[in-house]
Amino acid sequence: MKNIAIVLGYGVFLESDLAYQQKYLEPVLNDILKRNPDLIITCGGCSNKNYPDLSEAQSIRDLFVKLHPELESKIITEANSLSTPENLKFTQDFITKNYPECQTVTIYSDSCRSPKVFYLSLSLFLDAKELSQRDKLIILGNMYMQSNYDFSQAVELNYQNITIVGIPLSDTMSLVSHQITSSMLEMHSFDYPDLHQQIVDSRKKKWGIK
Repeated sequence: MKNIAIVLGYGVFLESDLAYQQKYLEPVLNDILKRNPDLIITCGGCSNKNYPDLSEAQSIRDLFVKLHPELESKIITEANSLSTPENLKFTQDFITKNYPECQTVTIYSDSCRSPKVFYLSLSLFLDAKELSQRDKLIILGNMYMQSNYDFSQAVELNYQNITIVGIPLSDTMSLVSHQITSSMLEMHSFDYPDLHQQIVDSRKKKWGIK
């Protein structure tokens, strides 16, 4: 497996949630079909108390297979994560263990969260993973200053073997304002794992899950 696509989930997909499907999941799927990766990993744990046995990852996989049955053998799920850092870390652990020959990763996320995803991915998916916090901030800063990104629209961020494809999903100021704080905290999850655990515990309580 040389090229792997990683799809970050933003809630358990239900057939009634047309906005989630049409604004995020279908554009992600269309881009995946164009790039034709060797493997697709959908991410996200059981985050809906009304569907305690259905993970975000499985619900997204089910939709993709329903729309394109030929993808069934190419999609696997990462169904234990409850945050973006966990999405990425659990997936990276799986890839390292099972597909060490992987050369490139393409990660799909909400556009306004793509800088956070890019920053976190620098710690996980580069050949030289021992980057300092300063190194990562310089890379992120140079990328931002040298380009004219609009994170309210579709974006693509590239660095070495990493591609982040941002699809606009958070389309209200309320959602975007929430993501500003969330991104600031989660960007430092690998530096302060105890703080990140507090965030995960808070989400479990808020979502009414164990």
